[in-house]
Amino acid sequence: MTRHPATKLGLGTVQFGRVYGVANTDGTRPDEAEIRRILKVAHESGVDLIDTAPVYGESETLLGRVFERSKDFRIVTKTPYIDSELSTAAVTQTIEDSLRASLSAMRCSSVYGLLVHDVADATGPRAESFFTCLEKLKRKGLVEKIGLSVYDPDDLNGILDLQRVDLVQLPINVLDQRFVRSGWLDRLRRFGIEIHARSAFLQGLLLMSSDRLPRGLKHAAVAVDRFHAACRRARVTPAEGCLAYLTGLPSVDTILIGVLDVAQLETLIDAVQCGWMPDFETFAIDDSRLVDPRTWAQP
Repeated sequence: MTRHPATKLGLGTVQFGRVYGVANTDGTRPDEAEIRRILKVAHESGVDLIDTAPVYGESETLLGRVFERSKDFRIVTKTPYIDSELSTAAVTQTIEDSLRASLSAMRCSSVYGLLVHDVADATGPRAESFFTCLEKLKRKGLVEKIGLSVYDPDDLNGILDLQRVDLVQLPINVLDQRFVRSGWLDRLRRFGIEIHARSAFLQGLLLMSSDRLPRGLKHAAVAVDRFHAACRRARVTPAEGCLAYLTGLPSVDTILIGVLDVAQLETLIDAVQCGWMPDFETFAIDDSRLVDPRTWAQP
């Protein structure tokens, strides 16, 4: 049975807990009442996955305060950033303590997914202790799926046993097609790994006109203008174009979007049904200074 496009959307919540995104120039954050309305509309529209993390400021606490029924949503959270000097026993305890704190904050008994937030923890000398700990939490029924949050295809090259991974969250959008071109998207699917795509709008960069780009990102103007011009010719909005690319990738299970209000959410729920199918590969670029926000100059 084919899923309705809106049910392929998941709600990212970093914007709930702290100011986030290159396009959020006025420092806006939704208040509790607006977050409650966002969750209500999301649930009514078939959006049933929420992505959060302990480092997302107040996100988890706010979710706990506004949830009417947390069971309406599949919740994915992440491990904390952990001191590299900690012993194996301390690492294990820190991960479990963090998860239990997240469960308490969100007023739920378990989560759908728990991801290693810093992929170096899943590839370095502590990888075995991390996976062993996550598998233990899974056996306890506190987590349904365990996995990784990654930034670059090279992050996956160091994972020794992908069979231990249920879920991978990765960045992908019309400009950043590295996981498609490297073959990793299809390879993850062959392993039966669930894939959540983040950075659909590249922190809002893909929705901005080139004359509004921050000074440190003026080098993105040519790529953004080329994409916007194609959207205009096809009479689709940039948001529709961005989501059309991701809905056209059968390996992607969930597209994470972040919103500041109900109006934005409703716009994206409508936009995801666009179905535009140009040759998206022509928009791909390899400039890490553009597609990886970690390289962007901080304001």
